[in-house]
Amino acid sequence: MKIITKETYLRDKEKHILSLKDAHHLNIFNLVHWYYIVNYKLHKSNHCFVFKAIYIDKLKLPMWELARHCKMSESTLYRLRNDIIECFNICINNELSKEIAITKE
Repeated sequence: MKIITKETYLRDKEKHILSLKDAHHLNIFNLVHWYYIVNYKLHKSNHCFVFKAIYIDKLKLPMWELARHCKMSESTLYRLRNDIIECFNICINNELSKEIAITKE
């Protein structure tokens, strides 16, 4: 079951992800965060800058200003924001994420 639907606005999807506070979803949040840090180190992907701005720093900027803050175009920012949300959906719907949450020390 997808927790976020395509009909929802992008900002609302991000707010929904930030509102998830139970241990399982916090583990997924940390997993996704580390995934994008490693992805940046290996492939120089800018996803981690977008992730940090929206989910860690919780910046509430207009799209053009957020794009400027992350040093990318608005279209790239839009694509990366959707990638991050899709990554959350994949992790939430994957049984492996439940095992990760259970085995965490």
